Amino acid sequence: MRILTLTNMYPTKDKPYYGIFVKEQVEELKKSLKDVDYFFLDGDNMVAKYLLSIFGLWKKLNQFKPDILHVHFGLTMLPVILLYPLLKYRKCKIVLTLHGGDVVGNNLPVLWITKLGIGISDCSICVSEEITQKVKNYTSRYLYLPCGIAGIFKQNDAKREKIIVFPSSPTRHEKNYELFCSIIEEVKQDFNSPFEVKVLENLSRKDVANLLQKSACMLMTSHYEGSPQAVKEAILCGLPVVSTPAGDVPLLLKAYDECVVSVDKAKLVTAVCHFLANYKSGFSYDKKHQESLSNRIVCQEIIKCYQQLHFK
Repeated sequence: MRILTLTNMYPTKDKPYYGIFVKEQVEELKKSLKDVDYFFLDGDNMVAKYLLSIFGLWKKLNQFKPDILHVHFGLTMLPVILLYPLLKYRKCKIVLTLHGGDVVGNNLPVLWITKLGIGISDCSICVSEEITQKVKNYTSRYLYLPCGIAGIFKQNDAKREKIIVFPSSPTRHEKNYELFCSIIEEVKQDFNSPFEVKVLENLSRKDVANLLQKSACMLMTSHYEGSPQAVKEAILCGLPVVSTPAGDVPLLLKAYDECVVSVDKAKLVTAVCHFLANYKSGFSYDKKHQESLSNRIVCQEIIKCYQQLHFK
């Protein structure tokens, strides 16, 4: 099988960790499959770029001749929809991984394109339960499978400090940085001791792991999510998580009493203060849960999906 990954999320020179989880998935797939390549569609939130990418994608398809085209994020399906007759003629199967905002967001053009993309895909991979419930309304060809986590994320003996982590860029609207700041202001009033706030932005994978391994807690305030990688990374580093119930967060954290999920702002403030007061203690994760979150296991399931489609 020849696998071509098409994605609008992939590391670049200017953004070396943007979409790193897609790159890690591609690299893990290469360990088991001989012919795996990718095409990065740098759309930069401009529909015109997605339309113009049809020429580069056409060229890549002619050169690589994939058996499976694996698309990440619904909007990335725009050039695929336009090239669908060619893909159908070549009997190239289409797999679409849905990440969150493409299904449960509020951008109507993106939702419309995603719905069309689901309709022509041979399998839609849903990274969260919430996405799965939405996709069930459009197709019976779906698979619930969260993205995996690299092995660098694990507990160690690092000395923990009074640090609160915001798990994304403050510029991303869906991450609700405004609520995060509001909670932090209340924590400052209630917690009579200095603490730091760190943002998971422009950090290497090693630096992210080190930060999670030495912090007191992660505070996620998102409006919506898929199956957030940052929460899974925190779990594997033994870092308590305080979060709004966005996406798969309640499912990811339901086994851990040490973590708090709530829509009640006061409860979120109280939980953050608790973890700051007990910052020296992390928590132990379920080893089976760790295994299920690994890239290796996730990619094994993706390969099974490829094989079922290819030999169908």
